[in-house]
Amino acid sequence: GALLDKDFLFQQRVWFLSRTPSIDGVTASGDNIFIEHNEGRIWRIKPRVNLAANKWWISDEIRYGWMFVHSERRLRTPMRMQYGAQTETNWQRAYEEVRERFAGIVAEKGLGSLAVLVSPMLPCEEAYLLGRLVRGLDGGAVLGVGPIPRVGEDKTFPGGYTVYAEKCPNSRGVRRALQLLGGEVLGFEEFIAKVGGKGSAIGGVLLTGNYPGAWTDGALAGALGRKFTVLIDTLPNGVSAKVDVLLPGATWAEKSGTFENAGGRLQSFERAIPVLEGPKPEGQVALDLMAVCGLWGPRSYDAAAVREQRGGAFTSEVHHPQAHEVREPDMQYVEL
Repeated sequence: GALLDKDFLFQQRVWFLSRTPSIDGVTASGDNIFIEHNEGRIWRIKPRVNLAANKWWISDEIRYGWMFVHSERRLRTPMRMQYGAQTETNWQRAYEEVRERFAGIVAEKGLGSLAVLVSPMLPCEEAYLLGRLVRGLDGGAVLGVGPIPRVGEDKTFPGGYTVYAEKCPNSRGVRRALQLLGGEVLGFEEFIAKVGGKGSAIGGVLLTGNYPGAWTDGALAGALGRKFTVLIDTLPNGVSAKVDVLLPGATWAEKSGTFENAGGRLQSFERAIPVLEGPKPEGQVALDLMAVCGLWGPRSYDAAAVREQRGGAFTSEVHHPQAHEVREPDMQYVEL
């Protein structure tokens, strides 16, 4: 009887789900969704009605494509290259390594010797902070947007709902955020050519990933060569075992921010579940590095505060969801 009661209570706890409004984090549609979760784990994703965006539809890609959030392959510990091999380290030592090496590169090579590649999987606020970090260390730093995956072609259904071939949530928003820092924002292929070109002055590169699948290629690895490279990512990839500093990041469900969809609609979202033990949101990593490098004082990542700081469209044109709500169980349990 006691065992049955314990199992019954466990089932009840699982099916009393918190329901957090969010935005599709894997495609360019900007679908409004509910993330239903309990005790730090996502259990399902359901559509959130928004007649100006996705109406009452969502694609199967976001309905079933969130499992990477809980992947056993998630990166969890900072790593640094030592004597030709990556070894585990702590966040502070990793930050100091980045500060020392980036400062040395700029001192030796001058302006335009650093570069940052911001993933289109990241929200606008994190893109801005990462760009500001690198530009704070090197006023001529090269800014680029990571690869934009596409699968097939756009498909529009009766009623107007579209499944987009573009499989990232924020390529437009990342570019918009980086443009606030001034200068040219390069696409992925242009970035590779700039970093890996003959006679390139770039000696240090900050990369971000956060894709649900493979995203690196031989061209990127070749362009990096022996440059000092820092990677913030969530899953292992083709270059993660070779970079000088590897920092574990957070998925979109574990942080707040703003995405700009394929139609140019800016939509904010809030964190649904806590970050895994070990990783940090990329926005927090950027702020921590700015503090270590003496650019800003220590502070916590707050997406709303970053939007207020940037102003313009990021305060006047962003559409915000309603507060989260607790979902009543839709499955009945009967105690025997």
